[in-house]
Amino acid sequence: MRCLLALLLLIPLVSAQVEVLNANQTVFSGERADFLVRVANPFDQPLGLEIAVEGEHLEWKVPTLFYLMLDPNETQEFNLSFLPISREEETADYMLRLSGDGILWESAFTLRVLPEVWIHGVTAEIKENILTVHGLVKVRDPGKKWLRFSLIRDGEAVASAETWIWVKNESSFDQNISIHSLSAGDYQLKIESRGSEFYLPVRIEPIKDVIERVQVSQGFLQELIEIEIENRGTQPIENYVLERSIPPLASVTFYTKPSECQEGKCRFVIPKLEPGLTGKIIYSVSYLPTLAEGAIIAFILLVGFWLYEFKLGRPRVRKKIVRKGDEHLVILEVRSPLLRGLKNAVLKDIVSPLTHLIDSGSLKPVVKKGEKGT
Repeated sequence: MRCLLALLLLIPLVSAQVEVLNANQTVFSGERADFLVRVANPFDQPLGLEIAVEGEHLEWKVPTLFYLMLDPNETQEFNLSFLPISREEETADYMLRLSGDGILWESAFTLRVLPEVWIHGVTAEIKENILTVHGLVKVRDPGKKWLRFSLIRDGEAVASAETWIWVKNESSFDQNISIHSLSAGDYQLKIESRGSEFYLPVRIEPIKDVIERVQVSQGFLQELIEIEIENRGTQPIENYVLERSIPPLASVTFYTKPSECQEGKCRFVIPKLEPGLTGKIIYSVSYLPTLAEGAIIAFILLVGFWLYEFKLGRPRVRKKIVRKGDEHLVILEVRSPLLRGLKNAVLKDIVSPLTHLIDSGSLKPVVKKGEKGT
């Protein structure tokens, strides 16, 4: 009786005789994981043990409770098999417990499960409105794999990209995503492939970037000007001001109303422009009215010049004859040109050679005779 009591007291003091030889394993989802367990009976008598597995995801191990009989001083090895199924990377901790005849032996082990397509080592960098994503892909089955990238905010994908890569065992990938239409703030980068998902927080910092594009369409003596203002930054733009010089002699039609025009310059104001949106300013410049006005003015000046040169710019002579009996009084009136003086003017008048000139006391004419008369 004393020997049996001593034996029972010594049993719990015996060091654990169970060991999981490969206590840490990593497998893909759908792959079998075998943990090799070694159990030794240190006693000189048979030993019956109840073996139980405790921990997370016990559905991966069936059964979780069974029995083992060991002969005196016998050592046995057996496998604990798991078939994990997971769409994401998971780590499950387990405890193997052997009990019986007052014995309690324990050994811990860990199972790490990777999805069929394991996306890891992901980094993201933003430069000039481009989000560059770099990472690694490790697969259970080699082949061509499809990857989809999404930027998510408030549960909605606001930007995305897709690509195919060939993966034999593990390969790297680089993917660019345009973010020029996105506002500053916090986002989630989601990468998915064959049910596997990976998430990475991404923050888009406020960026101010405005692009102006001017297009001029030429016509006959006129131009149509279209100005595009694109917000390529990550924050809204308010009260964006654009000034344009207007040709002083041209006629301008504004399709976009300016806020003010003065001293040959017009100012346009765009109240608000969200990221990724484009505003337009349109107006036309015509030189036809100016040309027509110039032509009219030139015509008036030409007519005035003609009138002056051919009508008002020459001396004017008026001849008047007054008859008194057998005499004829001839009056020659000379007027100087408008705005000009007149000196040494010579007047010629022809009368019949049968006439006789009488001195009237006025300017004495110089008489010359010719074939046509005196």
